[in-house]
Amino acid sequence: MTHWLSEPIESLLAKQGCPFSDKNAQQQFLINTDVLIVGSGYGAAMAALGILESRQTHARPRVWVFEAGREYLPDDFPKTMSEMPGYVGVNTLNSSALWDVRAGTGAITISARGLGGTSLVNASVAVRPDAQVLANWPGNTQTDWHSRLLGVYGKIEQLLGVSFNPLAADNGSYRALGASAAALDSQIHAAPLTINFEGPTAHSADHEACNYCGNCVMGCHSGAKGSLNMNAWPLARQLGAELFTGVRVQSLWQQEDGSWVVECTTAGIGTNGKNRVRVCAATVILGAGTLGSTEILKRSAHKHRLRLSSSLGRKFSLNGDALVAATGQRQKVNVLASVPGAQHANTQPGPTISGMASIELTQAQAADAEIPAYKKVFLLEDALVPFALHQVWQEMLVTQSLIGRFADGQQSAWHQMNTTLEPLAISSDLAEHSQTLLVMGHDDASGELRWQDDELKPVWKRRQGDYYDQLHATLISQQTKVFDGGLFSPNLISQPLPAGFAGILEGADDLQGNLLSVHPLGGCCLAESADTGVVNLRGQVFSNDEHDPQSVYENLYVLDGSIIPGAIGTNPLLTIAGLSYVLASDITLPTHSDQRLPLRDLQAVSADSARFPVLTQFRKIPDGVRWPIPDAESQQVEA
Repeated sequence: MTHWLSEPIESLLAKQGCPFSDKNAQQQFLINTDVLIVGSGYGAAMAALGILESRQTHARPRVWVFEAGREYLPDDFPKTMSEMPGYVGVNTLNSSALWDVRAGTGAITISARGLGGTSLVNASVAVRPDAQVLANWPGNTQTDWHSRLLGVYGKIEQLLGVSFNPLAADNGSYRALGASAAALDSQIHAAPLTINFEGPTAHSADHEACNYCGNCVMGCHSGAKGSLNMNAWPLARQLGAELFTGVRVQSLWQQEDGSWVVECTTAGIGTNGKNRVRVCAATVILGAGTLGSTEILKRSAHKHRLRLSSSLGRKFSLNGDALVAATGQRQKVNVLASVPGAQHANTQPGPTISGMASIELTQAQAADAEIPAYKKVFLLEDALVPFALHQVWQEMLVTQSLIGRFADGQQSAWHQMNTTLEPLAISSDLAEHSQTLLVMGHDDASGELRWQDDELKPVWKRRQGDYYDQLHATLISQQTKVFDGGLFSPNLISQPLPAGFAGILEGADDLQGNLLSVHPLGGCCLAESADTGVVNLRGQVFSNDEHDPQSVYENLYVLDGSIIPGAIGTNPLLTIAGLSYVLASDITLPTHSDQRLPLRDLQAVSADSARFPVLTQFRKIPDGVRWPIPDAESQQVEA
């Protein structure tokens, strides 16, 4: 197991004299810090930097960061499907795994655990949100969210290494999306990506340059992807933050002096059992993500009767996410992703995403004059399937093609040109003639994060004519024209059987799928009072005082995607990072703590409105756990 920026939580406990062998004594054991940040994704990382960068007093606060997952280095990520099971956790099963899959009712969410959160396995698209989206946030008349965030976008983009794929125009997937966009009366644009194509920057660790292998969403093996463990967290360490992995925050409650007792357990990574951890913190910032932060507050309300807004868990959005395909196009779309970790990739299809296009929704919703213009469009992005998922994706393509043919008799251009092939045989050639597409748009944020059996489950109820129906209608209309003879294929998880299949299979209409989201938002939404949300416009949690709906817990904050009050309609990482950073920079910390670190022990820093400090420490990346790269000879089996 790797520990470069972080320490295992057991190290902190040992230093503090934890009675590991005495479970009864652990009930009274308490450790103290100034600031406890829970989670390590974009919200948590920017909160840490916002606090540390601007504190230039005689002593800076002691900031601890607790992450439930482990620390990963470029060599630590899985390469093949056979390695995947140990990296995936579903609900409470394998709860420290890299991928956190939450299966609920009508919806499935996928996020990540590990130092860096979802940045470890996202597609790295850093798009600035539409100004009209922010103009509709609560309190915009006095806050002007667009102007506030506009002032920090450039600073954060520089830190994360935002750039554009210099070879995008040569990518088959980029050109295919461009042709589809044109057929839908739009045009393609290069996607801004947190990827360093030319090597390290002044703000990143010393990683290799991008090798265009196409495996961004499996964890970057070169370090070129601007995951937070390559930039923000090394800088936070340089500024004095202390990071601990393998610790799950369960709940919290407030003491009479205003400080918080945070109850945690060790995640059991590399240990034989779980130890209880109790931390007393003057200030707590929840940055555990949409489901993580909401879950902690829900459990705190049930276990400790913490007074919270009745809006907790509501206004949950899937960000209009969809993962779809255009199967069997006439022309080849792209080559398949290379084996991760090779110094020189065998194929170079590019990063997971290179381009994006804004597409207008068709049908009734787009024509409704009362709907704002920004809600009448969705974002379409090209995508590459990572090497480890090649076979699964090919199985899905052939299965959907055959099922669709039963329903409507249509065949793709590729199938018409390859009539002698077995319909259910997987085919790399079919995969290379199929577009994979990621979609984001504006759902109505009508979902709920429901508390059930001591865990949180996403709930989403579809309604006829909703955003997802309009999305389907837009993409399937004139599909062979839009997709070069290919056929639109919804995700099998979201739509197991195509429309019209009821006449073939009894009960087909009753077989409901689950919408799939990799950008869940909401649950602890921003609001002007506890009547309509969970946190105020500064990120402070409402105390739900019946006599004062604007009263808050002074030193309890939520700064992550859970406070976003609705869909953003694009990849939300930059919005979450910007919002968390500006709110954290305004936090006033209590002054009575005795845990502060002497300034002489830390690098002196003066907050700069235009750029973060240059990274001078934590630049050299140690070796991780190198998995052997499979080759054809090693995979041979003698019969």
